[in-house]
Amino acid sequence: MRLAIIDMGTNTFNLIVGELKDDGLRVVYQNRIFVKIGKDGISKGLITDDAIERMMKTLIELKKEAERFNVIDITATATSAMRSAKNGAELVEKIYNELGITVTTIDGEEEARLIYTGVKTALNLSKTPSLILDIGGGSVEFILADNVDILWKKSFEIGAQRLYDKFHNDDPISVNSISHLNAYLEDVLDEVLEQILVLKPKTIIGCAGTFSTIKTIHCLQEGTLDKISIPDYPMSIGSYLAIHEEIISKNLEERIAIPGMLEERADMIVVASCIVSYLLENFAFDKIRITTAALKDGLLWEKLNEVN
Repeated sequence: MRLAIIDMGTNTFNLIVGELKDDGLRVVYQNRIFVKIGKDGISKGLITDDAIERMMKTLIELKKEAERFNVIDITATATSAMRSAKNGAELVEKIYNELGITVTTIDGEEEARLIYTGVKTALNLSKTPSLILDIGGGSVEFILADNVDILWKKSFEIGAQRLYDKFHNDDPISVNSISHLNAYLEDVLDEVLEQILVLKPKTIIGCAGTFSTIKTIHCLQEGTLDKISIPDYPMSIGSYLAIHEEIISKNLEERIAIPGMLEERADMIVVASCIVSYLLENFAFDKIRITTAALKDGLLWEKLNEVN
C-alpha cells in the first residue's frame, strides 16, 4: 500500500512515495524540483503570476510521477509562502479544481512537529537534547528534542527568501549586512536563544536544503562521495564554518563555481548559512549531524500508519 506526499515548500517542491515494511518506512521514490514560489512576492505577502505558473506546471509533473507507482492517495501540504500569501486560499482552490489535489496549508507549529517525526524516522536521537534546524525559504523551524519527545519548538517566518530580500543587498554580502542580519536574528530569536541556554543542546541536526548542499560540498572537498547518501552525516563545527566563510566571501558566479554547489541554491544559501553561523558562534555546540529527512518523511510516516 503506497502513498505519495508532495511538500510544497517556498523554494522546493518535494515528492516522496513510500510504503510500510516490517522493518519500517521504505521510500520507493523521491524527487525535488526548485519552484521558488516565494520569489518576488513573499515579502509582499503574495504568490506572483509567474510563481503560480511554475507551481501548477510542477504539480502536474509530480502528480504524473506519483501515479506511476500506483499510489492509493496523494497528500499535499503547503507551508510558509502559501500560508502568508493573500492569494493562498484561492490557489489551494485552484489546485483542487484543476488537478484534483487537496492541499492542506499547515501552520508553523505543525510543520515543526512533522519535521521532528521525519527526523526520528531516519536518525537515532540521543537522550540529551539536540537542536533540529530546518531552514526553508519562508520559515525556519527550531525544534529542541531528545529521543523521547519534543521539548520545545517554534517556527519563525525568517526563511532564506525573506532574509535574502531584506539583507542580501551586496554580492558578496557585506560585513555590514551580516552585522545587521545578526542583530535581527538576536532580536527575533530571543525565545530560541533562551531555550538553548536552558536546555543546553550540544548537537545541531540540520535538515535538507542548505545543509544538504553544505554536505555535498564537504564530501567533494574530503573525497568522501561514498558517504553522500547516508541519512546521518556527521560534520565538525570547524568544517562547517570553513565552508561558510568560503560562501560569504564569494559573489553569485563564484559561489556557483564551488564544487557541489547547486545553482538554484547559490543565491539564498548565503543568508541561510548565516543563521547557522550565528548559532555556532554564540553557543557551545560541538557537532553537526546532517539529514535529508524532514517534513515530507514525517507526514509520509504518519499517513502510512493511518491506513495500515
